[in-house]
Amino acid sequence: MTLNSLADVVRSELAGPRPDQNFLLRMAAQAISDYRSLHTPADQDRFLRRPDSTGERRWDAMLAAIAEREARRSRREIPEWVYDNVYVLSPWWFLSPTESLRAYSLQHSAPEFAIRNIFIDVASLESV
Repeated sequence: MTLNSLADVVRSELAGPRPDQNFLLRMAAQAISDYRSLHTPADQDRFLRRPDSTGERRWDAMLAAIAEREARRSRREIPEWVYDNVYVLSPWWFLSPTESLRAYSLQHSAPEFAIRNIFIDVASLESV
């Protein structure tokens, strides 16, 4: 799965009658896992290309955060497209299931997510 194919999945799920955020987070985790299994720079670059819009700003910002984080972790050049201000959210987006976890999310979000005002425990994106 690439960022573009993840964007397709997100767009399709969001168009349905009852979008499932947990399903979308599992798909994001799968995409991250797929990226980490790539071994050639060409395959990594193909994954990191700017995806089509999901139709939802929050998820577009999530894809930018994933691209920046994974490029940095794999010591690849960070794609320029991730720096577009369209990927900075207002209001903030907390993905924790309860209000009480917001403080935790503020402290434990990876910088690539936090600078976009996305607050999520990135451990939830580490496994499917």
